[in-house]
Parts: sequence; C-alpha cells; structure tokens
Amino acid sequence: MGEARDSYLLSIEDILERVEDERILSFLKELGERASISVGSFKVRRLAAALYHNAVPSKHEEISLHPDVRRILSERGLLPLFTHQSRAIRAIREGKNVIVATPAASGKSLVYLIPIFENFLENPRMHALYLAPTKALERDQLLKIRDLSKSIEGFGVAAYDGGTPTEERIEIRRNPPTLLLTNPDMLHYGILPNHRRWSSVFSSLKFIVLDEVHEYRGIFGAHVANILRRTKRLAEMYGSKPIFIAASATIANPKEHVERLVGEKFEVIQESGSPKTAKIILFWNPVPVFDPYTDAERLFIGAISAGLKTIVFCKSRKAVEIMTRNVKRHLLRLGREDLLEKIASYRSGYLPKERRRIERMLFSGELRGVVATSALELGIDVGELDCCILVGYPGSRISTLQRAGRVGRRVGKAGIIIMVALEDALDQYFVKNPGELFSGEVEKAFVNPENERLLPMHVLCASSELPVREEDSTYFGNKLPTILEGLERKGKVRRTAFGYVSLVSRPHAEVRIRSIEDPFTLVNVDAGKEIGHVDGARVFRECYPGAIYLHMDRAYLVVGLDIGNKKVLLRKTSLKYYTQELVSSDVRITKVLKDFSRGDIRIKHGEVRVTERVVGFRKKPIKGGASREIVPLSLPPYEFESEAIWFELPMEMLRYVEGKGMDFHGGIHGSEHALIAMAPLFTLSDRADLGGVSTPYHPQLGGPGIFIYEAYPGGVGIVEKLYNDVFSWVEKTYINIKECACESGCLSCGLLSPKCGNENQPLDKEAAKSILLYILGKEGEGWK
Repeated sequence: MGEARDSYLLSIEDILERVEDERILSFLKELGERASISVGSFKVRRLAAALYHNAVPSKHEEISLHPDVRRILSERGLLPLFTHQSRAIRAIREGKNVIVATPAASGKSLVYLIPIFENFLENPRMHALYLAPTKALERDQLLKIRDLSKSIEGFGVAAYDGGTPTEERIEIRRNPPTLLLTNPDMLHYGILPNHRRWSSVFSSLKFIVLDEVHEYRGIFGAHVANILRRTKRLAEMYGSKPIFIAASATIANPKEHVERLVGEKFEVIQESGSPKTAKIILFWNPVPVFDPYTDAERLFIGAISAGLKTIVFCKSRKAVEIMTRNVKRHLLRLGREDLLEKIASYRSGYLPKERRRIERMLFSGELRGVVATSALELGIDVGELDCCILVGYPGSRISTLQRAGRVGRRVGKAGIIIMVALEDALDQYFVKNPGELFSGEVEKAFVNPENERLLPMHVLCASSELPVREEDSTYFGNKLPTILEGLERKGKVRRTAFGYVSLVSRPHAEVRIRSIEDPFTLVNVDAGKEIGHVDGARVFRECYPGAIYLHMDRAYLVVGLDIGNKKVLLRKTSLKYYTQELVSSDVRITKVLKDFSRGDIRIKHGEVRVTERVVGFRKKPIKGGASREIVPLSLPPYEFESEAIWFELPMEMLRYVEGKGMDFHGGIHGSEHALIAMAPLFTLSDRADLGGVSTPYHPQLGGPGIFIYEAYPGGVGIVEKLYNDVFSWVEKTYINIKECACESGCLSCGLLSPKCGNENQPLDKEAAKSILLYILGKEGEGWK
C-alpha cells in the first residue's frame, strides 16, 4: 500500500507546523487540548498516535487519442492522462480484458469512457453495458457521463433500473442508448429474461464495464458471477464477445478475484499515477475511561463547527441513528440551531428518494456533515470533503482506504482522518500498531461462482433464456450435467433436441441476488405506511418483538413480526435505550473438506449445518453506561448449511488446564470469541459474518472443540482463507489477548462478545492464552 513510504509518525505539534488551512488549524488545536486529560491521579492520553502522509505528485504518460476525445478531455482539464489510465487504455485497444485496481479518486472512469467514446466515433452502432453494485453509484455516473459526452453527436447514455419510469423504460428498450447503465439486479430480473427485446444491444456489445468490482464478493458476488456468465452466453449466441473493463479499490488479489468473477483472463493495472494530497491521520482512543461514541460525537461537532465538511462512518445502522440523534440534541444545548439542518444520516434501508436527496445536499454544500454506514463508501460523488471520522475500525484495510479516500481530494489541501477506537479487539490492535493499518497488506476478495445452493438457480434461469446444453459447462462448471439431472428429476427442466429448457415460469423472480432470504417491509402502524425494508436474513436479529429499531433519526418499538406477510410492525417510541440481540448456536458437521494435524490437535475445514436462535436481548442506555435487564425471547430457530473451520482438542488438554486451576470451558469459549474478533484482519469480512460454538464435548468429535462458521448459507470462502492462514490468525489472536491489560477478558482483547447468547459465561483469560499457545505448538511440556 505504497503510502507507507511517505508516512511519518509525528506529534500533534509537529503536524500543526505543516498545516496552512485555518479551519484545520483551529480544529486540531481544539483537539490537541483534549488529547490528554487528568482523571483523579491518572493522566489519560486519548490521542494514541498521529500519522502524516506527505503529498505525492502525479505521474503522466502520453497516448494518442481521437481528436474529438482529446478536445473534450482538454476542455475539462483532464489531460495529460495519468500513467495507469494510459496503460489500461493501451491494453483495452489490444483487445484485452482489464482491471484497474487503484486508490479512490484516481480517475478510473476515464479508463472505460475513452475506449467507449473512441469506438462509438468509429462505429456508431456499437453498444456498451455499465454495471454498478448500487443504483446510487449508477445514477452518479449517469450525470457525469452525460456531461462529458454531450458534445459527441448521436452518443446516447441512459440508466435502466428499478427507479426508471415505465414510459422511459419502454423508450430505452425501443431505442437503446450507446451506453446503458444498470445494476446486476435489473440485468438479472429485467434484461436477460427479455433478451430478445435487447437483441440490438447483445449483437453489437463491445464492452461490459464492472465498477467497484471488489463489492462483488460473498453471496452477492456469487450471484453476480453467474449473471455475468449468463450474459456472456447470450452475447455469444448473438455473435458478440465483449471486452470487460473492471474498476476496483486496492485489493490483494485483483487478478484472481476478477477472473473468478467473470471467468476470463485479465490484465491488471495497479500502480497509480494520480496525485495524493497530504493527509493527517489521528488514532483517538477513549477506551476504557471514556465512551468512544460520545467522543466521536464531540469530534464531529468540533469539525463542523470549524467549518470542515465532514463525514462520519459508523459500523452499524443503529449506531448511525443514535449518533445523529445525540449530535442534534447536543447542538441544541450549545445554541447551534444553525447547524441542525446541516447534518443528516445516511444508510441502507432508507427509501431511494431520501438517499438521493441527501447525496444532492452533500454535493451542493447544503450539508456540512453526514453520519453514514458503508452505504456511502463507494464512489458516489458527494463533493469535496475535509474530514473523515471512523467510529471504529471499518473491518478491513480496503474499506479504511476507501473511506479515507473521501477526503483531501483537492490538490494542495490536506485532509483529516480520525479513527476513534472502540472497545474492540481489532480497534485496539491498530491503536497499538498504527503503522500496520497502512503498511500491512490489504485483504483478498472472495467469490465462489459454484456455490452449490446458488448455481442450480442460475442454471434454471439460463434454461429459460436459451436451452442449456452440457457444452455450457464452459460457463457453469463441470457440475453442470449433475445439476441438470437434478433439475430434471424435480420437474423444473425438460430435455429437448436443443438442450434443457425450463418448465418454470419466470424462475428469475425466485432468485434474491443480494441475500438468501426475502426482504421484510417496515410498516409504521400509526401512520399506516411503509417506511423501508430489512433483509429477511437479519429480521430475527434486528426486528424481534420488543426491539428498538432506529430509522431516519427516529426510534420505533417493534410491536409485531408478521412472518407470513413478511412485515415488521413498528410504533414510534421515546424510550431511552436501544436493544442488542443475544444469539445461541449449534453446529453439526456434514462433510470434511480439508484436514490438518499438529501433534494431537486436528484442524479441519468443512461443511456444517448451523442452528441459530435469538434467545433474548439486552437493553442498553443510548448515552452509554451499564446494560439494563436482559429480556428472554422464544423465537423459531434459523437453520442453514454453511462452512466452518474447527479445532479438535485432546482430552489431555482439558485435564491439564483444569489441573492448573483454570476453567477449560471458559478458555475455549474465550478463544472462540477472540478468534472471531481477529478474523477480519485476514479476510475481507466483518465480525458479523462469522459465528462460533465452543464445547467441552461435541458428540461428533468425541471431545472438546471450537467451531468458527460462516453466517451465510452455503459459505462464501471466508473460513477457507482462515484455514489457509490458521497459525498467523491464532498467533495474532494470542498476542492481542496477552498484551491487553485487562484481568479477566474484555471487548478490547476480544474475549467478551457483545452478542454472546450465554452472556459471556464462562470465560477464563489465562486458559484461553494456554489453549491458543498449545494450538501454536508453543505451550510448555506437561500436556500429557
């Protein structure tokens, strides 16, 4: 991650000497006054570290361009091109598929727009397809492309998605534009099933653009991979072989990822020629004396009060809503009513028109600050930002760089990034090792096109678009004959002289490409209207009866869950607490895929059946403080097939630990929690993507075991990566526990889990350290 060579660990005083912007100076001076504070006889230093990234100049490379394209770029100050832009365009001209994996704001869009413009000027009958992972990004690109292409006579560009009015959709189908912008959802539900209406596009499809390709991972990525294979199959039938142009954030495996996603060979362009502005990166650690959310709120207020255009990223939708409410109340107490309308919250679950309104207000400068989830992490243009506050480590270095890349985009203007550490294992790890956040290797992205649960769905969809033959295994893999036989046995396809054809009407409608489960509608029963949606896979965790659901800066009490009609019934409430679910899990092994032994410990990766139950919830005060009472629940279990890594431990270990006066069950339970907490350091995942079970006796093992499983049906490749890096993972987990000053386990070392269905009982820190050391082969003699 090249920035590390240009980074310095400095004091706040040294950084102040490098800053010229009066607004930033004012904010940093105020922050410096609060960096250390006396509490009784102790001095607490909240500013744990400060990094300064020097500005890096741009690198350019000349390339021949069509005269009309050169004029357009020159008029907008977009010449000369950066080195990565020129090199990518040359490869595309040679007919190669290309992925550009460079930092945010490095001009990746020109890499695909220049070839599209030039090909159109040579052949006005050509077409190109642009895919964005979100409608917001798609619409953002539409405005930019329209502006850039308005002087190219006859060049058409349009967005075709669920938000496009019916009359406009009809016109687009009748007269398809040169460049069609859409998303995987509309491609799956609207275009591929009706490909004959789009025959002019498929027969002259020159390019397929995949923006933010690192987002196509996990379950969503597996669906998109199969949608792309179906698209290629239809294009081939119409006589086209499109060139793929992919844009990605910096990831560790861009070539591997995009080639698995698309099923084609790619050339990779990774070295960026774009300039980097100076960046100030502060690590703020209120833990354990102060509440990190309260500190983040005050930092946000300080930044916007200093005139800095600021974005705050929270790790959950609930945190976004709580922080927005608290900040507005604090502004009222400060007499800053003038700022109340200048801040907003932004997350998934809002209606599209609300999200677009907030995006427009942020871009125009009507808003000075926004509190958001990762929904604003992608390349949506929200204008120039000065300050980014990360409330907690975002879960991956990739996301950290994407969010940090939101600020300091003006050449000559520094940007500020503040990471407010939570009481979380990874947050505290990076506070202790700040340089590693920017010098360590970024994560890999994973996609599994042959997910056994999803692949048959897409083969069935393909058979309704065009008869599927066994030769189509080039698209759908070697398991295609078996899948077709299975679909035929179920009466879903019929073998004909032309191939297998679907007997199911509109199978596309039965496939949810962004989740496994159907979404639930959120209904305000007092107003009698729909206010949003929640993923069906999350409904039991977020919308159980009695839960506090936060939406658009308002609190609602869940008064009912209508599972049959997929509705969550809500009422506005003024209760002063929020709720956190408690989950209990069971795991049954169904198939061992990989097996490794070290001494008398066996480490395995395989397929499992998981049963999860939300057994209750904890009431937690909005303003922090001790948790209130725990409310038990009796909800139906959620069962699914997934993948897991597990540690089969010898009975001798149990006897040794117990003989030392330690609690073995508390040790494996704490190890399970801590391993999950540190897993995102090795995989592009979130702590919520994993679940765990630890037991002194598992009937299938005949002894003790620790299971870490994926919380997605079918699995998405996370535990496979953990299995491959198992000893590095275990070692980092051990070091983090060992270096934590707590006596018996806390959120910072990872032994405590905020969602443990057993209320974090039992736990034993010393036993956890011994067990992890033994897995590493470093525990002393005497186990036997």
